[in-house]
Amino acid sequence: MPGRGDALRPILIAAASTAVVFGGLAAVIVNSPGWPKVRAAFFDNDIFWRALPGIVGAILLARGERLSKRPWTEKVDGTRN
Repeated sequence: MPGRGDALRPILIAAASTAVVFGGLAAVIVNSPGWPKVRAAFFDNDIFWRALPGIVGAILLARGERLSKRPWTEKVDGTRN
């Protein structure tokens, strides 16, 4: 008779294998010879916090433009509803 554990087992196997794969990738990347240069170039905390407001603003601007250009809200003559 199948129990509750039978349904949980595949989920646990998937979660464990995902953790092993991502953990292995992280270990390989962090221990690679060029990691210090990549870390200094792309993961600088000061640069991140200075750039964040501009990035968020650009995302919101792009999202706003995309949301305002809904073709189904325009009439045939091009005016908005």
